[in-house]
Amino acid sequence: MGDTGRILVVSDSPDYYSTRDLRRLYPDAVDEHDLNTAPITAEILAPYGKVWTLVRRVENLPKLDYAVIRAHARRGARVVSHLLEYAQGSGLEFRFRNAGSTRHKLRVTAESDPITRGFAVGDEVYWYRNSSDIDEPPVGHYAYREVVCHDDPAAGRRVLARSTMTGGAVWIEERFPSGGVLLAYDLFSPLSLVHTQGDPWLLDRGTFSKYLPAGNLFGSTVRYGRYQNRKLAVEEVLEQVRALADFPGCAVPVEVRDEGPTSEGTPYLTVRFGNDQGPRFTLITEKHGMEWENVAGMLVTIEQLLTGNVIDLERFCIVAVPLPNPFGYRNGCRHNANGVDLNRQLRGDWDRFRGWTDEVLEPWTFDFKGTARGGEPEAQIEAGLRAEPNLIAFIDAHGMAGAPVLGGTGPDPAVLRSCCEQIVENLKNRYLVRYLDQAGPRQLTLGADPGMPVEKVPGLPYYSIWYENVCQLPDVHATVMQTDTAAEINLTLVRGIARSIEQ
Repeated sequence: MGDTGRILVVSDSPDYYSTRDLRRLYPDAVDEHDLNTAPITAEILAPYGKVWTLVRRVENLPKLDYAVIRAHARRGARVVSHLLEYAQGSGLEFRFRNAGSTRHKLRVTAESDPITRGFAVGDEVYWYRNSSDIDEPPVGHYAYREVVCHDDPAAGRRVLARSTMTGGAVWIEERFPSGGVLLAYDLFSPLSLVHTQGDPWLLDRGTFSKYLPAGNLFGSTVRYGRYQNRKLAVEEVLEQVRALADFPGCAVPVEVRDEGPTSEGTPYLTVRFGNDQGPRFTLITEKHGMEWENVAGMLVTIEQLLTGNVIDLERFCIVAVPLPNPFGYRNGCRHNANGVDLNRQLRGDWDRFRGWTDEVLEPWTFDFKGTARGGEPEAQIEAGLRAEPNLIAFIDAHGMAGAPVLGGTGPDPAVLRSCCEQIVENLKNRYLVRYLDQAGPRQLTLGADPGMPVEKVPGLPYYSIWYENVCQLPDVHATVMQTDTAAEINLTLVRGIARSIEQ
């Protein structure tokens, strides 16, 4: 079997939306074979190491010889199929299920790298056809597909995910000694036929994970990301932060330090490791409490940094702040317990800053700056962090429901631009997403222009960087991507700035 690196779509529906989506995700790398014009053969499959099969009409199933598809996987190819043709070609029962008004989920039952990367056994993931809109009470019907089967070690078959309603198999894999993999899963259910035609729409709980198993198999989509079954309580987050002091596999000792009480009295924790006398990176997230997804992204970032594989921790120091605004996190708002926007507290133009709205200037207005510059306890602690010795980068993570953007200031704007370009490169061909203001899906990347505002500020000895991740979405359905993106941005910035110093 040859492998051109290209993907062959085998379908009875030429240029179907999923084929168009694959072409967006893997530009100039997708070919198509129309079953209406000719049967599929081993000779047609031979050049392709990646194959996608999707038969839309049951009457067209005889046109697909699934034994040929399975034999190709046995020779070492990676194949993704819809459950319908997989069930037919395996002698298994295929069932269409109506979930009624229930927001249907699947439960991950087994891990298999790379297919389930980003998910863990026990994770429950939204999986349904959503014929309503995004976040109002459910209407219409939610449908899903499943296969009646169990693990079959002799055939190399294993069920990776099952319906939480009926227990039917929704993700199934077969592995072969050659290294080939056959992945079958419900390619139709997570879509809204009326509105999005299957697009992985950011706000639709049922569509976003649609391409992740196939993306993991075809292109290593998920590198650092991790699914969250729910938003953790403040106390649970603080418990996870404290547990980092004993995180297995740490390259260096870790200190979790209580820097003092926040405005609601909850501890303001920092995670510190590396050479305390060396060049220092400080990473902070969630100054706006409703941008809570970056908290999970920061925990993933810390775990990656603790391995010592990102930068030399014998030389550099890391200070990470996963939860600087517990009140905002707890209550889903921008402000701290005093109604102050912490991201306005330390502005250089604080005296002149009025706010972005025309509302009265009082607590709880959109970006109320407070009654004194740096007067809030959280801001006082942040000011102390910025004043610590040998600071070379202060990275401040925020979130919005749109494409990630990044900007900042520092000693050498070229270093920041280089980091932006590297982030764009690292995110390439990994996530397909449709944002609120766009008619169709596109690849996730770092904004429309990787050269966001970066400038040199005279006298500023360190890089002061901010970015907006994809956040503030209903529920947790996109957390694999959100945590992956946060870690990718954080790690690329830390790695890039550290290398610029070492040169």
